[in-house]
Amino acid sequence: MDDQIWVPIAIALFGNAVAVTIVILTNRSAVRREDVRQAHEVRRWAREDAWKVGEVQRDYYLTFYRELRRTSVAIHDAGYGIGPDLKFGWQEGAFEALQSLRVFASPDTLMHAEAVYSALYRWGDAERTDYESDEEIEFHHKLEDFLAAVRADIGIVDTNRRIRSARGTINLG
Repeated sequence: MDDQIWVPIAIALFGNAVAVTIVILTNRSAVRREDVRQAHEVRRWAREDAWKVGEVQRDYYLTFYRELRRTSVAIHDAGYGIGPDLKFGWQEGAFEALQSLRVFASPDTLMHAEAVYSALYRWGDAERTDYESDEEIEFHHKLEDFLAAVRADIGIVDTNRRIRSARGTINLG
């Protein structure tokens, strides 16, 4: 009978070894699935965060552009005598919008925003009322450059492309 005792012990050990192996393999598979799920979740949150930042950034770009347009129409109308004269502080709306861009704009777009604001200020400060003055033309060229930079910044155009401007070709890459 002593020879037969090892059979149940071997079967029990074999069964336990199989059970432990199954638990280890199942745990390893679960860990892999969890790692993949976490990586997917991190990518999803990163996309959502980028979208939220981009959405805020787009709002500030639009606010600045609208202020530029509003102010440029006021300068145009005052210069051609079809609207009221510019009052002290006529540039304040555009300046405040520019200050917000200092926080949310990319460096390249901020550079173009500052350039277009400076051109706007020079145009409004000029005493000229002739049709398409040098200041007005410069403002429109700078505005085109700013819009090209904004489009590249928010992903509307491929940043490795060249964009034709009234001043020549702009390399966005």
